[in-house]
Amino acid sequence: MRTACDAANPGTESKETQRWTRQDTLNAAAVAALAAIFAVLRWEKMGSLLWLDPAHWLNEISRAARDEVPYRDFSFQYPPFVVYLYGWLLHAFGIRFATVQAITDVIDGGCVACSYALIRRLLPRSLHVAVAGSLVAVCSTSLMNFNLFSFETYSPSLQSGAVGVFLLLFGLLGYLRDRTMARSGWVLTACGGFIAVLSKPEAALAAVFAVALAGLMVGNFGLSLRVAAAAVLPAVVAYVVAGWAAGISNLRAGVTGYGLATAFCPWWPTGVGLFGILAYCGAAAAIAGLLTLPQRNAFRTVYAGRYRVLLASAGAGAVVYGAYIFYQSRDALTEPGLALAERLRRTLPYVIYSSPVLEPVLWVAIALFLTLAWRVLVRGDARQPDRELLLLAAIPAAMGTRALFGTTQGVYPEVAAICYPFLLILGPYFVWRFLQPAGPRYAAAMVIALTAGYGLVRIVGGWPDMLSDRHYGTLSTAAGNVRVRNFDTDAKIYDYVMRHTAPEDYVLDLPYGGGINFASGRRYPIFNTQLWGMGISPSYEQMDLDLMPQRPPKVIIGLDEANLGTYWGFGQRGNRACPCPRLVWMPDKSSWDPRHVFPLVRYIQEHYRVEERIGDRVLWVPK
Repeated sequence: MRTACDAANPGTESKETQRWTRQDTLNAAAVAALAAIFAVLRWEKMGSLLWLDPAHWLNEISRAARDEVPYRDFSFQYPPFVVYLYGWLLHAFGIRFATVQAITDVIDGGCVACSYALIRRLLPRSLHVAVAGSLVAVCSTSLMNFNLFSFETYSPSLQSGAVGVFLLLFGLLGYLRDRTMARSGWVLTACGGFIAVLSKPEAALAAVFAVALAGLMVGNFGLSLRVAAAAVLPAVVAYVVAGWAAGISNLRAGVTGYGLATAFCPWWPTGVGLFGILAYCGAAAAIAGLLTLPQRNAFRTVYAGRYRVLLASAGAGAVVYGAYIFYQSRDALTEPGLALAERLRRTLPYVIYSSPVLEPVLWVAIALFLTLAWRVLVRGDARQPDRELLLLAAIPAAMGTRALFGTTQGVYPEVAAICYPFLLILGPYFVWRFLQPAGPRYAAAMVIALTAGYGLVRIVGGWPDMLSDRHYGTLSTAAGNVRVRNFDTDAKIYDYVMRHTAPEDYVLDLPYGGGINFASGRRYPIFNTQLWGMGISPSYEQMDLDLMPQRPPKVIIGLDEANLGTYWGFGQRGNRACPCPRLVWMPDKSSWDPRHVFPLVRYIQEHYRVEERIGDRVLWVPK
């Protein structure tokens, strides 16, 4: 008879357990139905046509659909898979919101299907719906990060990259198990590697790391080399083709985010970053200790003296975690005159948003990866479950380096958005595995309570602003209907553009928009599609200046701020620049230049005049 721990390990399931049953069909149908509901609730919704990532990438893919070449004719800050995929499909089926939504839903549906396949591999059938349902709920109510079935993601490259990593992972798990590569494994490895390496730098890093790690564990150099070639070479060829079309230097600049990739160092610790990591490790210990209390006698029997160490660590961890939450929300908690409800409202994001919830899971995964790497690679332990779990933990460990100690958007540790689906699976798996000494029923009950409870919290919290139609207005455009929260301003500016321009005219939407171009079909005149939080090189600034007289826009839309809201810098205004090699409490080097004015802005101020103000936007027309 297998032990509980054997049953908890990936790769130890019997063929009978893995066989598809009627219960699997019902579970899959329930998850698919939930995903379909969220897809309907989020259909063609976005915040604004004038601002942030959705407007930005809609403009970019529409330019690709009009046969402009990414990196050469317009800026694109990610690898080329998504911009070419959307561009080609929009070219074929029409530049319409419905087409973009359909493509997005297919990619995101693939991500849910892959997630369910991994859940089925790791967890018993009784947990499939709860874990997969929680994943769908969390990722469908995310704020601009890993956002399923919605335009409101900072790039669909996230979702395509995750699908690629999943497919590659499935191919490599079969490779580890059989020590050979079946035909299906070659297909999964080639397709997954191609999509991952061409979608996001984090996905590319995870793909290369996973292939190398699997090769080390299998030990067959010749076969491992062929597997690596299948996973990476097709994407390398695609990069060569894209570089030939756009220019190698242009491609390299775009893929590295026009300097953003090196402007800050998420892997370099700061004091507040170390504080955050210690707090999230403490939170993991506190959660583990709390979950054992109802069955403490069982855990005391299994772990003996180590159980007392766990409880002591849980108490200390809870104190450190509480101090960290207080530090993050200290303004809200100490500001005089605030009502208790308002204090809680400002503090809760530091506790229940996706990244804070998943941070403890990420650091457990990193600790597990390091432990298993020592056991498998250094000591030579050949247990199959450990080898497969090492590969699983390696994925978020590699991709998590994107934001270990902070990001361009903040000084606190964050979970890289592409890690969300992997951690939403590994978290329940870790809990289920850890609670096995108390019995499978207790372990399953705790997993269901945690996943279903958090999923419900996210649905309730996301209903007013995301899932319901309460704050959205439907705007009818040349690209079809779209529902926007910023309806009053968006509708008036769209109407102005349609009345004062012809289809062949150019319209410039600054500093971080472009959705109006997608909606109206008006062309975008310059190379750079983002002049907010982006430190572009002087050569691209000059390119924009040169293009303005050649493609004079009939209307320019800018923020009602100095320099039309543009600024030169990386991420949010502030101190985000890399402090390496110094150790500091917080980054203290400015990541933006408040004195820098884009030559394009000076050109606009000299050759255009303010015609009208609508909301927080100013409309400029030629003098």
